[in-house]
Amino acid sequence: MVLTPCKADVPWAQIKGIIFDKDGTLVDFYPTWIPLYHLALRELARQAPLAAGQDATFAQLLGISGFTDGQRLNPDSPLVHSDPETILRLWGSVLGVHQVDVLEGWVAPVFAEHYLQHLRTPCDLPALCRWLSGRKLALALVTSDSQHYGDAAVKALGIAPWITPVIGSDQGLAAKPDPAMVHACLQRWQLDAARIAVIGDHPKDLQMGRAAGAGRVIGVLSGASSAAELAPWCDEIWPHIGYLRSVLAQV
Repeated sequence: MVLTPCKADVPWAQIKGIIFDKDGTLVDFYPTWIPLYHLALRELARQAPLAAGQDATFAQLLGISGFTDGQRLNPDSPLVHSDPETILRLWGSVLGVHQVDVLEGWVAPVFAEHYLQHLRTPCDLPALCRWLSGRKLALALVTSDSQHYGDAAVKALGIAPWITPVIGSDQGLAAKPDPAMVHACLQRWQLDAARIAVIGDHPKDLQMGRAAGAGRVIGVLSGASSAAELAPWCDEIWPHIGYLRSVLAQV
């Protein structure tokens, strides 16, 4: 278990809002996304196989996506931190298909059918969010995924009543690690950055929090990044967000 000492100067008692990343933070990354990505890449290989055949096409798609062994991803993989359009263009570069709408038409039905079925969480999210709300904490989600899937996830996870706002990567704001999405939450809540915490599983989440001036920045290990990769950018590291309740219970 990794539970690093806290380096933050702002005590939790002064924190009034918490911004969560989605994939790898609220959603356990590997059990949720690896089966989905395999299904999507198999479908792309079926739709536009290279001359070497579908299996070879699938293998090339795995490689360019940053898979290290078919089941694990390099932390720098675009599947970990990029927006959907960037990922589609990457896959299209292998297939020689450069129309994003065509690529989306092939994989969108896969995600629509399987995404919500594959959602896995690191803890009881409704219970956690209900408890946090009871402590008068504002809660938000900011994601590199689309608004559609951000909204769909909070509903499927049973936490929509407590998460406001939900901000996707297609809402006209600069991508992580730019702090624009954090600033949008601060404006919505009318809070200073020093009074909020940012929790994420990727260095870009944490860099976003740092750039915004967040009072606390927390890394979690339910994503694709290691503790060593997160440590330079955060105040402390938890195995997953379930630790939030035990930490705040001591305040």
